[in-house]
Amino acid sequence: MLHIIFSWGISLKTKGGRKREKGNILLNRYFILDTLYSSENSRVYLSKHLSLDDYRIIKRLQKTLVCEECFHNEANVLKNLKHDGIPIIYDIEEGQDAYYIIEEYINGTSLYDYVKENGPMSEELTANFGVQICEIISYLHKQKPEPILYLDLKPQNLIVNNGKIYLVDFGNSMFVSANRRYMSGTKGYAAPEQYDFKGIGTSTDIYGIGAILYFMLKGTNLDKYEQKNLEFDSEMSEKFKKIIIQCMLPYDERIGDALVVATNLNEIIHEKIRKKRENKKENKNLGTPLTISVVGTEKHIGVTHLSLALASRLNEIGVRTMYEDCDGNVVRSIYKNCDKCRLSSGIYYYENIIMKNSYSEIVNLKEDVDCKILDTGRYNGQKIPKDSDFFIIVSGTKPWEIEDSLEIKRRVFADFDSDKIVFLSNFSINAEDKCIPVCINPFFRSADINSFLDTVINRVFKEENVFKEKDKKRIPGFFKRKK
Repeated sequence: MLHIIFSWGISLKTKGGRKREKGNILLNRYFILDTLYSSENSRVYLSKHLSLDDYRIIKRLQKTLVCEECFHNEANVLKNLKHDGIPIIYDIEEGQDAYYIIEEYINGTSLYDYVKENGPMSEELTANFGVQICEIISYLHKQKPEPILYLDLKPQNLIVNNGKIYLVDFGNSMFVSANRRYMSGTKGYAAPEQYDFKGIGTSTDIYGIGAILYFMLKGTNLDKYEQKNLEFDSEMSEKFKKIIIQCMLPYDERIGDALVVATNLNEIIHEKIRKKRENKKENKNLGTPLTISVVGTEKHIGVTHLSLALASRLNEIGVRTMYEDCDGNVVRSIYKNCDKCRLSSGIYYYENIIMKNSYSEIVNLKEDVDCKILDTGRYNGQKIPKDSDFFIIVSGTKPWEIEDSLEIKRRVFADFDSDKIVFLSNFSINAEDKCIPVCINPFFRSADINSFLDTVINRVFKEENVFKEKDKKRIPGFFKRKK
């Protein structure tokens, strides 16, 4: 089995063939900027598309028996994948003596280099990265008509770009029904069953998740696959130890679902959020709340449901959050139709949510809040609150909505810091990527919806966050911004 080890980031170290191929034109439209990896049978290039002036990664596999199998395997796996943590596949080509896979270029650094340069990671950041990895693996395992097994989770195959994790190199991946009789994976990260070809399944990738978590916290690789070689530091929390051990148990005893691992990691994140909330109570300089604006590109697209659900979820995990209704009709309707909703000094309380109308500027909360969710409804030319710390844009995916949604994205948010914006799609059968699940009642939600909300929350609340303003003060150590 050809085992290719490379990662696609700006800090890559290259091997062989660099000077000879730099500047060449490949496939009549790609200008070779650099050779990121080179071996006897394969090369990976950083290139620029001559017409589009955009960067591309080109993976070239020589036409040998082993490479041909690897190419067709990877092409079949990648061709239908659409996930924001997996590079886009632009094209698959066959030349006279080689195969080519043209992919999106991710401008980042490998998780391996990231840890080696910065040292072992905090539990909070490790959990944040781990949740993202679990979500990508879960996406692969839920593919139809059958799950996809990745089978080569290791730090070199994960790219870090501004706190976002991407999974690359699907050369060892396969559909669960495939009959493979050779070793695939990397020593120290491959599960025991990958060595003897017995019982390979979705739990095999869970083992790799555990090994990745171990690497992020320890900064070292496992030399062998036996779990008895795990060495935990005394300062590592018992919850994290338990998660890693449960991921690396024998196959029949191991966690079988990546989303279960994600849920366990989210509990660690939420616990740390709650502790920081408690620390805030002891800090007299409370600062201003974090503001998240939710904007829709169409009517009835789910902005209010998402805003209320997000506020409810934040309060559940210990971040005191207020929902602000820019229109005013939502809060009034809840108060009118829900007997349990109460009003006190202009502030509405229902279930675990604090609510107010945005025009009620004279209203003062009895307690400060950590976060405000602004429900701005559909964008219809109104002034967007540019002083918000983060924006969630809910767009349409139906054929008659796409053009207007894209136009609003380009026209309204072109000048905004892209790191402060996340685009989500309202529910559509044909739009699974970044898609908001159906939420009938934002106050009472399923585990899947909470998992989706946790994904959004983790994007906003993270140690290495994207906020760059210097003046606003946050909860000490949590809303701290880069300077």
